Amino acid sequence: MNGTELDITNTQPKTKIYLAFQNLIKFAYSNINMLRTIYKEEDLKTFLINKPDDLFKNDDTSMSEAEVEMLTSITRNKQSGERTTTKTIIDRFSGIPYGWPQAGILCILAKIYLRGKVEIKRDSNILDDREIYEAFSNNRHYANTIIEPQHEFDDRKVRKLKDLHQEYFNEANSGKEPKEVGLQFKQKLNEEVNILKTLLYQKAQYKFLEQLEQALSVLEKLHSQEYPYYLNEVDKFEDEILDIKEKTTEPIKRFMNSPQKNVYDEIISFVDRNEENFSYLDHSEISTLSEVRESAVPYKNNTIQKAKKSLDVIQKEIVTKVEEEIKLAISSVGTTIKKVESFEGFSKLNSEQKEQVLSPFAKAIEEIKSQKLIASIKDKARIVNDKYEQQVTLIGVLSKGKDDGGKTPPVEYVRRSQIQVGYSKNELKTVDDVNEYTDQLKDEYLKIIKQNKRILL
Repeated sequence: MNGTELDITNTQPKTKIYLAFQNLIKFAYSNINMLRTIYKEEDLKTFLINKPDDLFKNDDTSMSEAEVEMLTSITRNKQSGERTTTKTIIDRFSGIPYGWPQAGILCILAKIYLRGKVEIKRDSNILDDREIYEAFSNNRHYANTIIEPQHEFDDRKVRKLKDLHQEYFNEANSGKEPKEVGLQFKQKLNEEVNILKTLLYQKAQYKFLEQLEQALSVLEKLHSQEYPYYLNEVDKFEDEILDIKEKTTEPIKRFMNSPQKNVYDEIISFVDRNEENFSYLDHSEISTLSEVRESAVPYKNNTIQKAKKSLDVIQKEIVTKVEEEIKLAISSVGTTIKKVESFEGFSKLNSEQKEQVLSPFAKAIEEIKSQKLIASIKDKARIVNDKYEQQVTLIGVLSKGKDDGGKTPPVEYVRRSQIQVGYSKNELKTVDDVNEYTDQLKDEYLKIIKQNKRILL
């Protein structure tokens, strides 16, 4: 072999051939013994998905000869400008002088990746553990899955990113290797983005949350970067995101998770329910409440504390004013009821008929008692006055013919306000004007009476 005669002392032909081929394999694949473990396909999943322990991290001395050999090859390719892919790795280490099986090659590649010695990309995107497992499990991805030596990062910038992580997220970054530091920062950015998105879903209810849109845009753009960007460019984005935190995100998040938000909700709810009542009050505190609802920064200074004091004052005034209006309205309805009861014919009605006549007024009183808006209370009282003529007319209908066997037609009423006087002047200036107007009014009243109608005063 290789110009040298093999010294095989065994006399059996089959054995001699077997031993000769064994020597040939050892000669052709001189590095096959670097792979000291027999790997199976399922080992790849164990390494990348299950990760049973920390065997493959942060300990260069435990790297096997096969791992060192593969990492050296990848580094050499990078230095010479050659692209390394999963396919080129398999081709190299399955051929002479290695002869490693494909499962072994992929497991060794997974090991050096897990040690943080290489990055694995597809279409310029850095892959995570699960994506790498999927790429290694499908030979269609071998040609476009790129393997590169891990970046070397400036220790100062790594420390600065860890400090920024602590300052922005209020918790330490536990990463040991630069990659872990960068990935942890990216993960926390993702959590922050999701928090801001959740808050923005409520912007229809809390208008001031619109300020988060610009902050979210900045953080989403930052989150879209790969982890090396955070380690290399921390100087570029540090001040911007700390400024966002100080002026926007942190004050808003703190406010939305504080008792002040409950006070804010109470103020907004009160203003929405009572805005119509405000026109019946004369109080400077009302503007304080309205300003809170329109404020872009209600969470700043002592805005909510001031508004709470105003709320307490206005609430008491509203309650007092509503109670007063309810009393006045009920009193007005009561006066109308007495007028109805005093009409000729009411006393002749039976209990059921009397209830029929008075029921709209009783119903109005119950409705008035439940009103919270002053305008609604006044409106209910006005409706009662509109019912007055109708119910008085009903008395005439129900009492028709009680004295003469039904021969007399029911009484028909006309409201005084319905009677139109064709007076040409817009005002009364003199005694003559008064006499002229009253004469015309008298003529109109007499016309109504002559029609056997009655005039409601």
